[in-house]
Amino acid sequence: MIDWRTLEPTCITRSVKLQPIDRLVWAAIFAVKTTIGTDLELWRILEGESYERFNCHGFTLRTQDAPQGPFWVQWSEMFKVLIDGYVGLESAVEVLPGDVIVWGNENRIEHSALVRTPVYHADGITEETRVDGKNGTRPPDMDVPLSEFQGEFRGCRRMFFRSRGYEAGCRAVE
Repeated sequence: MIDWRTLEPTCITRSVKLQPIDRLVWAAIFAVKTTIGTDLELWRILEGESYERFNCHGFTLRTQDAPQGPFWVQWSEMFKVLIDGYVGLESAVEVLPGDVIVWGNENRIEHSALVRTPVYHADGITEETRVDGKNGTRPPDMDVPLSEFQGEFRGCRRMFFRSRGYEAGCRAVE
């Protein structure tokens, strides 16, 4: 989890190129800490449509609701947040609404989303599980089947995480 009370601008603007944005954009860079004190660097894109100003990780971490948000969250920063504020689930059969799903491996997180409604079979969740997430610079996709959402990340390993502050029947609490 992110401690938004620690949010501070570090560099007002500079021209950066972030994937999948295929052009240089102006961004403000912010320093913030996780709830246990790990330093993070977040990017606030200063141009384009509002939905273009945050990526999948920014959506998953709900930065669109944060002070001065939304934010673009690099994979390395997402990794830090997961380590500090989430617990990896041993099995997909444990997945609950509000859990985080990531595509990638132990070294790099390629994509992320929030589980809305898990649909189970004996080995875990099915492709009909409903998720909320964001692909690239498009607007967020809400309540879509996993089979439609994961797109180019279909071949990547899926991992599931639950907020350390999760309470049964509720979304993550801070």
